[in-house]
Amino acid sequence: MHPQAAPILAALLIQVMLGAGVFLTNTRRKANQSFLLLSLAISSWLLCLYFGSTTRDVHRIALCMRGSFVSAAFILLSLNFLRISIREEKKGWSSILHQLRWWSIATVAVAALCFTPALLRGVHLPVINGLAPQ
Repeated sequence: MHPQAAPILAALLIQVMLGAGVFLTNTRRKANQSFLLLSLAISSWLLCLYFGSTTRDVHRIALCMRGSFVSAAFILLSLNFLRISIREEKKGWSSILHQLRWWSIATVAVAALCFTPALLRGVHLPVINGLAPQ
C-alpha cells in the first residue's frame, strides 16, 4: 500500500459514514437528501484522488485527473442543491431543480469540457534516478 493511500481511504470512509449518517437521520428531508448527494460527490473526488495517486499508468492518472475535475464541478452543484434545499424547505424537488437549471447546465458543460484535449493533453511522470515516483 502506498503511504498516501491510508489518509485518503480514511477520509473516504469518514465521508461515506457521515453522508449515510445524516441521510438516515431523516430520509424524507430534502436537506438530508442533498447532503447525501454532496457526500457522494466528495466521495467520488476522493476515489479519483486515491486511484490516481496509487498508480504509475499515465493513462489511468489522466482519467483520474479528469474524473476529479468533473467531481469538483458536481461538488459545487451539490453544494447549491444543499443551499437551496435548506432555504426553500417547503418546496418540492421540481422547484429546486428549476431554480438550479442554469447551474446544472453549466456543470454538464464543464464535465464535457473535462474530457476534451483542451483541458488535459497528457500526463508526464518524472523519472528521478531511474525511478518513477510512487
